[in-house]
Amino acid sequence: MSNIPPKNQSNKILDLKDLLPEIPVSIYIKASEGKCLDQDETALLEKINRAAENASAPLMYGISAIGELLAHSHEEVSEDAICNIGWLLESLAKQADTLFYLQSSCDSLKLRDRENQIVCLKSK
Repeated sequence: MSNIPPKNQSNKILDLKDLLPEIPVSIYIKASEGKCLDQDETALLEKINRAAENASAPLMYGISAIGELLAHSHEEVSEDAICNIGWLLESLAKQADTLFYLQSSCDSLKLRDRENQIVCLKSK
């Protein structure tokens, strides 16, 4: 499930989280009610989780590389470049946080579903 075009129709400037797929509310509701997720819902969580993980790793390595680069070249970098790098890092941190939230939500829902599956099996 994708939210592109974004569901947010306000005049708000879109951020990365507005462009990423969302975990359907129905999955949160099912998990919180103790119901088991179906195969498609579980597969969707896996896909979202994998995508967030795949996007997070290079993002974090890139931020680390920028930090190392700055540490070694601080005297040779212009003030404008430092300012631009600062804004880039601020934006990247927000994006990384959004990806982490998405990934941890998927992990939490998958764990809850495993617990619900056990309860469903015991009640049969």
